[in-house]
Amino acid sequence: MVSAGFDCPDCVLDDFRSMNLRGTARFLVMRIIESEGCISVVDRGLPCKEQTQTQALEQLRACLQSSGSEPAYVVLHWSYCNADGDKRGKTLFMQWMPSSCGVRNKLIYAATSGMLKNRLDGVSGKSLNLSRLEELTAETFDEHVSR
Repeated sequence: MVSAGFDCPDCVLDDFRSMNLRGTARFLVMRIIESEGCISVVDRGLPCKEQTQTQALEQLRACLQSSGSEPAYVVLHWSYCNADGDKRGKTLFMQWMPSSCGVRNKLIYAATSGMLKNRLDGVSGKSLNLSRLEELTAETFDEHVSR
């Protein structure tokens, strides 16, 4: 499936399935590679068993900060306790859009996000749209999964 001229190759879907079903990474960072006309996984967290959520957020923050004003898509496995105290997990989809990334990039990423999210079987609910590193907190994700 192609959207806004960008493809989501099978290797991206394979990485996502591996992360989501086998816990091979706590998160994946994906970017549109315009020169190749596709979306690509550019970074990943450590396996869930090797990385706490706090460590994953620190690594994710560092990854996004090091890329400057580049937008990205992020899928994150988030564990939480529901109202009954039962431990649960959800895979969240985020659009990382720093305010400095420019209108063109925002439009391209917005036009492609629906296609990508639909291809990622197992992503929970509504997407998060984040633009500041300060928003990447446990509280943000806990609030999102409790809705």
